[in-house]
Amino acid sequence: LKDSGVDIVELTGNHNNDLGSEHNTESINLYHSLGWKTIGGGLNTAEAAKFYVADQKGSKVAFLAYNYPDSPNGGAIAGETRAGANSFDFERIKTDIEQAQQQADFVIGDVQFWECYAYPDGYIEFPQCDGPISGQTETFRKIVDLGANMVVGTSAHQPQTYERYKDAMIYYGLGNLYFDQTSWPGTERGIILT
Repeated sequence: LKDSGVDIVELTGNHNNDLGSEHNTESINLYHSLGWKTIGGGLNTAEAAKFYVADQKGSKVAFLAYNYPDSPNGGAIAGETRAGANSFDFERIKTDIEQAQQQADFVIGDVQFWECYAYPDGYIEFPQCDGPISGQTETFRKIVDLGANMVVGTSAHQPQTYERYKDAMIYYGLGNLYFDQTSWPGTERGIILT
């Protein structure tokens, strides 16, 4: 991550506390000691809920991030004294976007949705990413309806489709980047947005 020039780490992962929140705490403290910003997670509920505004080439970009599948009380979600991810709640997302719009020119919402191993128009390994059960399309579009300029899915283990919805871009899943998952060829691919 250091060699790649990372300066913001998104912490919405649904496995972030699998081995105990104390290890997640160590990781978050390491990121902070390196001067990296974190979004979508933190050392407690209050820190996990904060969004970050970055100066990018003369514009201000707000980054907001949420964990959908574990909300509101799953093991990956931060507690008052426990590290974890930011919980997903449409009312809070609406408020966050309104506050971010006052501080930034562009608002990006990241969502850890259900994990996914499938391409949108072809081979499905396990499980299907969208459809009547998961509601991913409707969920991401609603975040745009609330005012986000871009929505990015961060849970699909293979690259997914994207669309222009209204005046916003939605990327349903970027796939894996730094990950040791080599179970299927699709999990070795990822998209980097520039």
